[in-house]
Amino acid sequence: MEGVTAAERCPQCNHSVFAEDRYCSKCGMKLAGAYRSRRVQERVREAMQDRRVRQVAGGAAIGAAAGLVLPVVTTGLGLVAGAAYAGYKVMKKD
Repeated sequence: MEGVTAAERCPQCNHSVFAEDRYCSKCGMKLAGAYRSRRVQERVREAMQDRRVRQVAGGAAIGAAAGLVLPVVTTGLGLVAGAAYAGYKVMKKD
């Protein structure tokens, strides 16, 4: 990896490892993505400083909430509408 410096150390042998490494190249210890997840968290924190990113994230959260709520609401409305229609048909026959 030319031009890239190792930023982390293996917890077992203290050998330099890259954030993308899954295993230590010296002792073979599985790094379990701990370094990657920390780097992702740092990038998310940095990105959330931008107002536009916060707006998009907020919109995504609203969309996700709507996606969870709307099927329940529309199913409930469908049941009520269906029952009302069935009741209307029964009342109309009398």
